[in-house]
Amino acid sequence: MKAKIRKIDLLTEIDEKIPAEFNTDPRRLTQILMNLVGNAMKFTFKGYVKIKVEFLTIHEYPAIKFLVQDTGYGIKKEN
Repeated sequence: MKAKIRKIDLLTEIDEKIPAEFNTDPRRLTQILMNLVGNAMKFTFKGYVKIKVEFLTIHEYPAIKFLVQDTGYGIKKEN
């Protein structure tokens, strides 16, 4: 709703290699993603917020990487 109200795009890019089932704590993962996306939305007034999900293998174990990218003003390099 916040993206629609602010007229910014909420984009997703999900790796097709991610299995249909993955062992995780869905409650905690939802909490983390809601915080990351919420912060991105808070500081983005035009453009987009993008959630990218990648499938990785780390030391022979499957993993999923979440990236949140936005066009908000961000943090200055000196900070």
